[in-house]
Amino acid sequence: MKKLDKKVIKTTRIFLQSMNYKYKILFYFLFISTIIFIACNKNNLDISKSQNEIISLSEWVKTNGNIIVNNSIIVYHNNLQKVEYLDWNKTYRIETKNNIFYEIPFITPEALSSNSTLGSSNSHTVLPNYTLVIQKRKKDGLLIGRIQAKILNVNNSLSENISSLSFYSDLNGRKTSTYAETKSISKLQRVYEYSPNYNSISSNSTFQIKPNSCVSFFAPIWEYMCTGSSSTGNYNVTCGYHEAGVRYYSFCSNETPNSVDEFNYEDYNSSWDQLGTIPINPNEDIIDSLNGYPCAQAALREMVGCNAFTKLILKDVFGVDVQTNIKFSVNPNLNDTVVGQARVSNGSMVSYMAEIELNPKYLNGSQDYIASTLIHEAIHSYIDFKRRDLGSDTTTFSNMFPVYWSFRQNEAQHNEMANNYVNKMANFLKQFNVNLSDETAIALAWGGLGKTALWKSKSSGFKDSVELINRKCIKPTSDDVTELRLKKCN
Repeated sequence: MKKLDKKVIKTTRIFLQSMNYKYKILFYFLFISTIIFIACNKNNLDISKSQNEIISLSEWVKTNGNIIVNNSIIVYHNNLQKVEYLDWNKTYRIETKNNIFYEIPFITPEALSSNSTLGSSNSHTVLPNYTLVIQKRKKDGLLIGRIQAKILNVNNSLSENISSLSFYSDLNGRKTSTYAETKSISKLQRVYEYSPNYNSISSNSTFQIKPNSCVSFFAPIWEYMCTGSSSTGNYNVTCGYHEAGVRYYSFCSNETPNSVDEFNYEDYNSSWDQLGTIPINPNEDIIDSLNGYPCAQAALREMVGCNAFTKLILKDVFGVDVQTNIKFSVNPNLNDTVVGQARVSNGSMVSYMAEIELNPKYLNGSQDYIASTLIHEAIHSYIDFKRRDLGSDTTTFSNMFPVYWSFRQNEAQHNEMANNYVNKMANFLKQFNVNLSDETAIALAWGGLGKTALWKSKSSGFKDSVELINRKCIKPTSDDVTELRLKKCN
């Protein structure tokens, strides 16, 4: 905060001294209220910014992720495969003078972990934790991604002073750099692969290393590799992270880099000491408004920002670039067939504010249905608002939202728009619940198009299938949870 000018302070003091007591109280009340109002507005802006950041980053990864397919990477060990998924809801934002860094951890869903014995007690290797680190340069907004494979325990006689080892690769899988943290110096330092001299190799393949002041330790290395196998005349290639043997490391190096790496490792690794990390919680204000409905709150904690994703759908599917600020509440008096209804505070072509009242009967079945409902209702509320706002100007409305208008003309456009909507919603739901079956995700996505002319043109068999899955998601039995792979409310 900037220092106030001395003349302003003096003038303010004289002004206050001239006021009687009751006016002083009123002045202080108005002053404090103004400060609170400004602080609250700043908080809302920060939340909106965080939502947009996550959506923007996830879209960038879809285009530039390369080895990150469907928000996931594959790890191989002992001939077993493990799939790890990006958890965008645990994104951390770290800001330095020149860069903003985002850390998005890869996680293994419980259902997948139970089918894998990676890192079992029979394994001598400590498996790394994987994290996507995205650097955003402040000077030009350039995004650069690296995948970090971090080993927290490097246990052998030559590495007893090492507390962690981090391998970095670019988004094509190429190894770029390695950093180690020592117990004596709580700071990450770059290390280099070292080719040691050795006297002999014993029968159990243990290297006898000659002392060298720059050789500190040896450790297993994890790299992105592609391997091939041949069967029945076909050659199959599988790619993922593998343990690529053991390497010796040195804190000293005379090597000259072949090229300049645009990712600033030094800035990133020093940022922990400078600023720490700031978690992004895009739905915190909505979570607070749904107290008493823990399943809905749990869904909101695990999904991307509601407002940001609503804005993305409206822009990418319908070409409407509007800033949305939608809140949710619960109304137990809604008709059983009504999932939600909107109360519009303010709306235009560029901004839209509304509160959507949700029927509590739809908030206790599965988190998957709740997540889809929140986005569907947000989008519907804006479309219904524009229908009323435009009134008799049906031409403008049909041009903006043709899929919600007559199906008799331009069938190809309707199909393209609906498929775009369904694909984006299904991907959103698969990101929310990586175990969710494709059939379930698509059915929940179609649940938002029930009022469209295109939906009405679908066959009765298709509509019956979609409606059945949606009904199961609203109140799933234990068999439904297993069949559809849902996140059931407790």
